Amino acid sequence: MMQVKAKCNLNIDGKWHMGGEVFEVESTDGIAEYVEEIGYVSEVFPPEPAEKPKRSTRSRKRAE
Repeated sequence: MMQVKAKCNLNIDGKWHMGGEVFEVESTDGIAEYVEEIGYVSEVFPPEPAEKPKRSTRSRKRAE
């Protein structure tokens, strides 16, 4: 499986993919000029979820 990003609106196997949409295909045969390859999707090791940035807050000054 390969992950690709559509450069324009595409109809692949009866399903529409809008320009800029990221989706998976078996191969890019016939659609290589209409998509941008992002990378391969591993079926053994699923992609790791993106880490959320830690929120940093300032401590309040306490009135004494």
